Amino acid sequence: MNNWIVTCDADYDVGFSKCSWTVSPAGHALFSGYLDNTVPKDGKTVRTGYAFLSSQKSRHPFNMPTDGMNIFEQFSHVVLRVRGDGRMYQISFDTSDNFDITWFDRYNFMMYTFGGPYWQYVKIPLSRFYFHYQGFIQDQQDQFHPNSIKSMGIFVHSPAYSGPFRLEIDYIGFVNDCQHNDIIEYEGYYHESNPLKLS
Repeated sequence: MNNWIVTCDADYDVGFSKCSWTVSPAGHALFSGYLDNTVPKDGKTVRTGYAFLSSQKSRHPFNMPTDGMNIFEQFSHVVLRVRGDGRMYQISFDTSDNFDITWFDRYNFMMYTFGGPYWQYVKIPLSRFYFHYQGFIQDQQDQFHPNSIKSMGIFVHSPAYSGPFRLEIDYIGFVNDCQHNDIIEYEGYYHESNPLKLS
């Protein structure tokens, strides 16, 4: 558990949320805290109430970035066994390089959790992850290459109301489903007037 980092809006002085990464009474990993959507009176912040759990990026000596975790290119799905609180969480893969224009590159997909005492098994095709930049879904969606993964994270936010959150994690893994052959599940159509259209 020491290889994971938790942050929230309060860590950047743009909110008042709290979060922690501990061990649950049952002996599982526990991502929990309180999401506070109170907007600070700084004249700049307009949205708040979030927390983020992330694995540390792999690094070469002298803190130089690696080329990615090539061990993932053989897999087709990410799987999790979790016990949630009914909130929606986002599974996020960081594909950014070190301190350049790609710093905020992410591929995300939603994970809806059950409330109550029951565990759930989540299996998400990697082809369903869509490209985000600085928290915004991009018009141009490209194929997600698992070998570009630098780290993995779980994001939770509450734009509508404040309240506690709790996500207990039994395991996170990857599998290869030979019956799944989709590469990307999003259209690549662009209108001629769109400046982002492919040449």
